[in-house]
Amino acid sequence: LLVFSAPATRLGVGKGRRPVAQVVEYLRKRSTPLALLTNGTQWRLIWADSDSLAWIEWEADRWLEADQLTAELALLRRVLSSAALSKPGDRDSVTMSPLLAAIRDTRRGQAKLSKELGERVRRAVEALLRSREPLVGPAWDNHASNEIYVAACHFVMRLVVTLFAEARELLPIDIPVYHNGYGLRSLLDQLDRFTPERRRTRHSAWPRLLALFRLLHEGSPHWALRVPVYGGDLFRPGHVKGDGIQRALALLEALAEPPDDDVVHRILVLLTRTTQKVREG
Repeated sequence: LLVFSAPATRLGVGKGRRPVAQVVEYLRKRSTPLALLTNGTQWRLIWADSDSLAWIEWEADRWLEADQLTAELALLRRVLSSAALSKPGDRDSVTMSPLLAAIRDTRRGQAKLSKELGERVRRAVEALLRSREPLVGPAWDNHASNEIYVAACHFVMRLVVTLFAEARELLPIDIPVYHNGYGLRSLLDQLDRFTPERRRTRHSAWPRLLALFRLLHEGSPHWALRVPVYGGDLFRPGHVKGDGIQRALALLEALAEPPDDDVVHRILVLLTRTTQKVREG
């Protein structure tokens, strides 16, 4: 296994992007699939072929809980073990190592999962439109139906991008103010704890989503929650004097008659969970 070190404070972010790019270039030029890159605290296992890239990362500060080794360290040791990285049998055999075989099988299933996500995004958009029917319905004749649908897609894609950013720790998920007041993962965990009947009586999740989108668009200079101004079109709030899509987005974002928490829960579940058949053993 090729091992590289880099002095970057944070791999893959800011100046830490360059060593990652250099490792990927090295792997592709030499047709070698795997390498480990570390700065001493982050350990990133990178897989690359001619046109694809994937990686998994471990943080050294998560290897211990009090005086106990964590499952995260156990996973790193297993993935980087001789058993995972070595070819079975004859060294000259074309058989690949168990780790590379697992990566190959995962890549094969990626297209199926991407198609599944696309279908779930469509269903999330429809769930959003149904929940906003009290507002959208009376105004339907004043908007092109396509503009309202595009605005709903826009809203749902905000959720997809935010979920991705939280999974990559690009947002401050470890800060209590963000975790408890804005984060989507923590919101889903909170809603999971309620019964559907209880969620249908609550309307707190919708204003929380709008507050999250405004935070990501405008940023926060507060010492307890420093978030840069991301700006851009994706998180820009709708406006009644904007173009057709902006006006439709303003209609969807309105605080009047908000969707109940069960609607928000269903949308988040559609975007984060699916069912796959697995073999036993």
